[in-house]
Amino acid sequence: MLSIVSVQAGGVDEDYEYGEELYDLSCANCHGKNMQNPGTSSFNLKEFPLDKKERFLESVSKGKGFMPSFGKIFDPEEIEQLWVYVSRNHN
Repeated sequence: MLSIVSVQAGGVDEDYEYGEELYDLSCANCHGKNMQNPGTSSFNLKEFPLDKKERFLESVSKGKGFMPSFGKIFDPEEIEQLWVYVSRNHN
């Protein structure tokens, strides 16, 4: 099981950096190092619609399709930090 220590975020830059760490540890394997689909059936996050934040948060929390739920691994703040990282790296 993945163990990540939660830290209190101090701002957008800190949220971005922590979101990047979380992404690299837990998401990059399926969604690609640069958020581009590496040829699997996972969603290309560079193309995730920025106006669908709630969909992103729910998909990460509860899972969707073949994607597992991360709601018991990440707390809501960490999922929010993932969103900061993903949304700032959008095409």
